Amino acid sequence: MKIGILTCARLPELLPSDQKLIPLFAKENVFAKAVIWDDISVDWSEFDALIFRNTWDYYQKETAFNSWLDKIESLGIKTFNPISVIQQNKHKFYLKELEKEGILILPTIFLEKNSTSNLYDLIPESWEKIVIKPAFSAGSYLTKLIDRSELTSIQTEFKEHFATKDFLLQEFRRK
Repeated sequence: MKIGILTCARLPELLPSDQKLIPLFAKENVFAKAVIWDDISVDWSEFDALIFRNTWDYYQKETAFNSWLDKIESLGIKTFNPISVIQQNKHKFYLKELEKEGILILPTIFLEKNSTSNLYDLIPESWEKIVIKPAFSAGSYLTKLIDRSELTSIQTEFKEHFATKDFLLQEFRRK
């Protein structure tokens, strides 16, 4: 069996903790190696399975990542986690579905790209601090914690981002 441990160009050899997987797999007669998810020279059909580990640049390459997921799925390569789970969780609007199922989430406004809404009109007056973050993101990329008084300046600062990306606006809570 051959397993690809998925990573990004920034971490071609994986994180040290993930490097430990390779000899563990070898003990079970499974060949595993680090593979950069968007390396066009990779022959994906040579792998029996893929493990998502360090694909930390996916959010900067949204179109390429989505196309790559489709390709892996069409090739029928087994993945841990399943592609359907990755597809659902890569875009944070999945929180809408959780909320519909009765799962409590932070108070959230889902702002779709190209929205011309005025943030000041969208945010409830009771929200003193607001977290603004892209729906397709990782880490703290384009994430800001702001006071309500900064809504107008953020609307201007993020104008280009709001035109091309979906965003979440959430009430900031300490606990």
